[in-house]
Amino acid sequence: MIFSPESITAMVNGSKVQTRRIATAGDRYQLVSDPQRPRFLNYIRGVPTAGWDVLRVLRTNVAGRVYCPFFKGQSLAVCPGRGKKAVGRIRITRIRLVPADRILERDALAEGVYRQINWEAGHVHHFRMDYHGMITTGRTPQEVFLDGFRKVHPKGTPTRFLWALTFIAIRWVPSRFLRTC
Repeated sequence: MIFSPESITAMVNGSKVQTRRIATAGDRYQLVSDPQRPRFLNYIRGVPTAGWDVLRVLRTNVAGRVYCPFFKGQSLAVCPGRGKKAVGRIRITRIRLVPADRILERDALAEGVYRQINWEAGHVHHFRMDYHGMITTGRTPQEVFLDGFRKVHPKGTPTRFLWALTFIAIRWVPSRFLRTC
């Protein structure tokens, strides 16, 4: 799974434990509560199960084969760019289907948005390093995350939903990490 060097730094220091990936139109998913019945994304009526725990996501490739890009318990390599060597591994602990235009404060903080409190002035600042090394600031963690997400996806998402993947770090390869970040 590809992450920016700034995101990998946040993962190493423990402030990023969640990522979002775009849900595609043909995605099917199985809920933890009902693993026997695959469900299809329905963009006309919306998804009544948005936010529920998902066991696995199923997609069909161009050849018509079904594959599973994400499943609970899956171990994934963390790469700082396309074609670059892995600098670590993560394990998916939770998958949720969430709306693309909304995010909870706790999810924004889990995505690597930092909170800085100035006790003397009584201000709270939220910020995040974006993919170009610039600092994005905002009044709320949600604003900071959505602003950064729009910079990465300037044309918007092709669907109204995202897969929110919560993970834990399994291991890091420090020598590779230091060369890429």
